[in-house]
Amino acid sequence: NSAAAIIRRKAMHFTIPFEKNKSTYSPADLRPLYDSLRLTDFTIKRITIEAYSSVDGPEAANIALQEQRARSIVDALQTFQTPSIERTVKASENWVEFLRDVRLTSYAELADLSRSGVKERLRERRVAEHLEPILKAHRKAVVTVDFRRKDGASGISDQQIVKRFEQA
Repeated sequence: NSAAAIIRRKAMHFTIPFEKNKSTYSPADLRPLYDSLRLTDFTIKRITIEAYSSVDGPEAANIALQEQRARSIVDALQTFQTPSIERTVKASENWVEFLRDVRLTSYAELADLSRSGVKERLRERRVAEHLEPILKAHRKAVVTVDFRRKDGASGISDQQIVKRFEQA
């Protein structure tokens, strides 16, 4: 990477939790990013969101909900700037964390069931209520925001910027 590329770009990573069956988030969860946008000379170039739902409920509904959650985040951030934000969204059920975390509960045997077997057991009220604290932690969006400095140098290559800097 050239010096100009290092100066002109930065990234921020954060996690936004979501309530069960809701596609909205708390504005406080985006506050650090909002503050960063207000206080710096950067615009958002790209957002990558890995949206995860808990494993309870129908998979199609879970994926659709996560896509709505991701869109709500991007739409909120787009209001801060005119240039369009590139977006990549991956939505999935959070099986990796569920299988890891359920082994630490009195329902560890669920980790040995098929996905449909797990979903069937989670329809049992007693099981769902007991596992809700771990399922709650699995409902989230992991967001990576790539910024680009507002430097008036769009259309100028990194090499040209470095050359101008050296000349100065």
